[in-house]
Amino acid sequence: MGTALPRPPGQNWANENAPFFPLPLPAEPGKLVFILPRHCWVSFNLFFLFYPWIITYLRTMASTSGEGDVPGQSVTSRRVYNAVDRVNPTGTPRADRRGKHVPKHAMPLSRKNLVECHIKSFPTVSSHYTRAKSPLMRYLDTEMTMKKMYFLYKEWLFDNHEDEEPVTFSYYKKVVQGFRLGFKPPSTDTCSKCDRYEVSKKDANTEEEAQGIQAQWDEHLSFAKEGMKQELDNTEEDDSTEDEDEDHLEYDSDSEDIVDDPQPLQDEDNTGE
Repeated sequence: MGTALPRPPGQNWANENAPFFPLPLPAEPGKLVFILPRHCWVSFNLFFLFYPWIITYLRTMASTSGEGDVPGQSVTSRRVYNAVDRVNPTGTPRADRRGKHVPKHAMPLSRKNLVECHIKSFPTVSSHYTRAKSPLMRYLDTEMTMKKMYFLYKEWLFDNHEDEEPVTFSYYKKVVQGFRLGFKPPSTDTCSKCDRYEVSKKDANTEEEAQGIQAQWDEHLSFAKEGMKQELDNTEEDDSTEDEDEDHLEYDSDSEDIVDDPQPLQDEDNTGE
């Protein structure tokens, strides 16, 4: 506790060691004097300093809450300005244009078509043994990558369409991902016969022997391709046959209902006569 500051003589001071704002008590008895802490006096000074802004804020809050929610009482200048700004010169309200504008960075359809045309120009092959699981999947050359395709795209565009600006790599990659293309054949795309032909071809002593092995290998691949095509055709035929059988069953059920219907009463009466 620090030493209290000296007080002028002749004054009646309250508890000089208390941390209160120094307020002398009057000498006349019968008068009540409040001795407040120092932070209260600071609060009072700040309140009177910001009094105009506080009153303005309270009035604004009162106009937008409670009874201010009633139509006509919560209309502010900002709402009036927006309403006037959204009116045509004829006095009719302007049409809503939200969601109807063309994006600023939208890609033109012509540039997208050029990208698709370039992607379709690459030669592709189908998988050898996974064709049944993914018949629409096509595979590019094993040495082809996304960056190499984009580099070739820019060269192709410069040679054939000089006026067109190339798209970004990210957009080109996004279009490529829309196709069913693979850059690496699946690891299951092999068989024991293919492995034997490959090893035998590498170990061939003469060129004629290697050509004979390659011919047998090509024949094996063509046979596998025809067999897979036949299997796909049989699958499609089975599906179509099942659909026809279902239609035939529905027709038979209807015909049985018709046959089982009793004869009309009029025929029975004619027979009795």
